[in-house]
Amino acid sequence: SGIYFDSTQPSDLENLISRSEDSQMNERASLLMSKILDYGITKYNTPYQPLPLEQFRDQENILVVDQTYGDQSICYAFATDQTFSQMLKQALQDYPNAMIWVKTHPDVQAGFAQTHFRAEDLQHPRIRLCTSAYHPFDLIKQMSHVYVVSSQMGFEALLCGKKVTCFGVPWYAGWGLTDDRYAKIEHVQGRRGQKRSLAHIFACAYLRYARYVSPIHHTRC
Repeated sequence: SGIYFDSTQPSDLENLISRSEDSQMNERASLLMSKILDYGITKYNTPYQPLPLEQFRDQENILVVDQTYGDQSICYAFATDQTFSQMLKQALQDYPNAMIWVKTHPDVQAGFAQTHFRAEDLQHPRIRLCTSAYHPFDLIKQMSHVYVVSSQMGFEALLCGKKVTCFGVPWYAGWGLTDDRYAKIEHVQGRRGQKRSLAHIFACAYLRYARYVSPIHHTRC
């Protein structure tokens, strides 16, 4: 009924989340969320550099997440290229004494894609550009607040128990877990708005919606 990142119409994932919660499934989801954090399983499982913790000590740290230029999940989340500069300005305004870290996408770091931020956007003395291949969970754990447009890293931040502000409407927005005041959340009114637990949303996305194939037997598992 539509792909999960397209918030302009209903999707199978959205329909699953809108259903009533299942306590047994939520219990299973909670165990799996803990296991994901314990093992550090994330969207990009590439070799990561150790995070230099001294860069984050004795200050408040805020994360602003970039995405690849032209990513379809941006326009289908009711956002534009200009939304990213708006998000960065808002983070600076919301936290006048914090260090603002701008996380570039791994594909940008690899030279396969463009960033949304211009050099002049990053000239503020409280902005630091994060291009190193740090593990997302290691980085997120140093932050007080994470700002995203529609990045999956926003959901990973929720898994880490962080406050997340969305400037677009990704699949995990509109369910009472994210701050959606800057997103065009009115476009999903009537379809979202019910409060749902993190365990329920995880269960719907990772257990009910996703399909898995064994790399050993090459069959559904």
